Amino acid sequence: MTLQDLGNLGEFVGAIGVIVTLAYLAVQIRQSSLSTRANIRQAIAGQQIAYINGRGTDPALRTGFRKMANGEELTPDEQQACTFHSIAGIRLFESYHAQHAAGIFGEKDWAAMRQVMKNAFALPMYRELFLGSGPIWNADFSKVIGGILAEIGESSSPSEAATARIREIVIDALNPAALARFWAAALEGYSVRAYDEAEIARLAGIGRTPETDPAVALDGPGPTIFLQKSAAPKTDRNRVHLDLVGVARPTEVERLCGLGATVRDEHDTFTVLRDPEGNEFCVLDPE
Repeated sequence: MTLQDLGNLGEFVGAIGVIVTLAYLAVQIRQSSLSTRANIRQAIAGQQIAYINGRGTDPALRTGFRKMANGEELTPDEQQACTFHSIAGIRLFESYHAQHAAGIFGEKDWAAMRQVMKNAFALPMYRELFLGSGPIWNADFSKVIGGILAEIGESSSPSEAATARIREIVIDALNPAALARFWAAALEGYSVRAYDEAEIARLAGIGRTPETDPAVALDGPGPTIFLQKSAAPKTDRNRVHLDLVGVARPTEVERLCGLGATVRDEHDTFTVLRDPEGNEFCVLDPE
């Protein structure tokens, strides 16, 4: 055997070694992946058992869901328990959808889970909580639920499946930016929507700045509030107004007046105020 032959043999043996190593790594990765998937599926099964047991063992949940199925009115305690339980259920469904998208759930498993979701969303509470909670859910998950709601609407109650929700509240203002700052300070969790470079450039293109923006948005935990430019001042009483509640009413009224509100009149359980542009709103006694 020549030196050339030995060299060729060495290259062949080396190549075999690389192939064997890669095959070994592939087996290890697959075993690790299978172990991870098994752990995830076990955790999911535990979540399902705990969720089902909660409905079966908690008296308020057991009675509340039975009443819902029969169209009966719930007590406040039953309403609260079923609301929290249903929100947790929707979050679990969202998690299952993510696991399906990641390949943890096969198509047969997902089809079964989708039927469970369809049964759940046949109850008005699930539909109302999902439709009324705003864009807090994953977009792809929302599309799945939208398809389920459409199926429910075709087969049972289209009017309930098409329930509307408040997305934005619009208030006319002579100076939207200034009034937006008042309401951002008045309302817990709200702030004036930030202006990025693209929006500032868009406003500049129409001869405006953030301070002269004709439509200023407030973002917060509830519906978006828009302050919209109006050419005419307010001249009559509001047909719609906001009722606020916070700490003790006198303390809250004093705080709001410090921001620029004024008191219109006092009542036994509420105070009517005006914002800096004269829009009425009320501060209620805490419950």
